Amino acid sequence: MDVRQTISLCSPVMNRLDDLRQCMPARIAEANASPPVELCILDCSSTDGLLDYINELDNPLITYRYLPGIKYWHMAKGKNVATLMGSGDYVVTMGADDAPQPGFIDAIRLAIDIGYRWGYVDKLCSCIYYPKSEFIGVRGYDERFEFYGPEDRDMQRRMRMMLGPECILPNSLLKNIYTPDTKKVANYRIKGTKHSFSRMMRKYYLENVVDNVLVANAGEDWGTWTH
Repeated sequence: MDVRQTISLCSPVMNRLDDLRQCMPARIAEANASPPVELCILDCSSTDGLLDYINELDNPLITYRYLPGIKYWHMAKGKNVATLMGSGDYVVTMGADDAPQPGFIDAIRLAIDIGYRWGYVDKLCSCIYYPKSEFIGVRGYDERFEFYGPEDRDMQRRMRMMLGPECILPNSLLKNIYTPDTKKVANYRIKGTKHSFSRMMRKYYLENVVDNVLVANAGEDWGTWTH
């Protein structure tokens, strides 16, 4: 009997219930269409009723974890902790506002079958799939990327070093719903815009490029978030 690999869709969330309400039906539909799929939601101290919504869904495909005491959003830590939640052979890091379209999971399975062990969605490069073991092998996202920035480009660069060429999935397979930028940056430790944060974080990306860094967070604990 052909046993298919489990794929985990992993999203960190802080006060993004409105986005999840629009995206979860699509995720559930895709999980049912191409099992086995796990839907991981990391709740970073949300105060907008997210737990009540998860309870309303009452879906066994959903793995939910609540982190208490989180005052501010941290981009890399959120992605690392959420992705480590996934129990699947392959994990997909995705935002709260990403709604997979019909055929999304099957396209990932096909890419894996023909030898592309990692990849991302064209024009939505923050949605990346990879083997969980390799995500752990490169020690996740560089946790110096506290704010919005090129953390995804850095992860792609390191996955390319580790696994070779990527599969670029058609943009039509993922709908990124509209969310105002002000909402996306509302929970950071300091005030700023996506543009100003990206400029701040670019120095870490350039350092990693110049130093040819493959494994992030060297000598540091990573993938945990307690405050």
